[in-house]
Amino acid sequence: MRQQNCYSVDSLPPPEPGYDLQCDVSAWSPPLAEGGLPRLTIVTPSFNQASFIEQTIRNILLQNYPSLEYIIIDGGSTDGTQEIIRKYEPWIDYWVSEPDRGMYDALNKGFQRSSGEIMGWSPTGDLYVSGALQTIGRALRACPEVSWVTSQWKVKISEAGDETSRYKVPGFSREAFFRGLYMPHGCVSARYTIQQQSTFWRRKLWNDCGGAMDATMKGAGDFELWSRFFQKADLFCLDKPIGVFRTHEGQESVAHGERMTIESRQALTRTGGLCMPPWKARLRRRFRSRAPLRWIGKALHMSWNACFLKSGGSDQFSTMRKDIDA
Repeated sequence: MRQQNCYSVDSLPPPEPGYDLQCDVSAWSPPLAEGGLPRLTIVTPSFNQASFIEQTIRNILLQNYPSLEYIIIDGGSTDGTQEIIRKYEPWIDYWVSEPDRGMYDALNKGFQRSSGEIMGWSPTGDLYVSGALQTIGRALRACPEVSWVTSQWKVKISEAGDETSRYKVPGFSREAFFRGLYMPHGCVSARYTIQQQSTFWRRKLWNDCGGAMDATMKGAGDFELWSRFFQKADLFCLDKPIGVFRTHEGQESVAHGERMTIESRQALTRTGGLCMPPWKARLRRRFRSRAPLRWIGKALHMSWNACFLKSGGSDQFSTMRKDIDA
């Protein structure tokens, strides 16, 4: 059984040589005095990620979420990942290292073992900003009508951990999703994809949508899951950064970029969405490649996106922000 909070940097095992302790400083969240936050499950799938796994583990533990269930499913790593995980075994609810059929198969194994009311996953290498899990727990406690939530802020870092981009999107609507506006890769709308690291959902929504990831996917498993979620519930947004996405060699979205686009189109079609026709994707790429036209393309996208936001949606987002900022 995992040791309970509150964690400080000194309460965890010494990190491996060369570890940047500034990562811990930026992750640590002061413990909350309040109670009653919903149990929150995070699953980390991993395979031969020794260079990132320790930072991911420490980042999650130092969030100091008072009712955390943390699970790691490793695919049989041989690069030292298992030894690092074993070092943190007293702080992890469950972990295993065995062959699997990829990241989404690993996630299914982890979620099947879980019990949290709130669910999400953190790939090795990705991080949370300080206080992120507490923000999610407080928001979903305050808004029981919300089934899933993400952030309007998208933050990316390089393999070395340097921030490369930070920007805010207007929000995400069901109508825009099923019109293909959040398709990854291939057009300007890729800027508005839903960032997996910042997205959490209630277990009831997970169960209502099949209770499993599509393990046949190679890179678009999150998009496929969102397509099922949107059939059941609107996505609410927080005006606070939550997750940090790291770009690095070997990650699924890079190694299987072309297949990810194909899988996304297939998922959208299965759930009744409308994929962007090839001629429109080519036109958007042309807008993006020509500086004077790029801003026209962006403006058209933003206006189109705004057309599909539900009336009153902004008020709902503001209410959620007000509740968690109080």
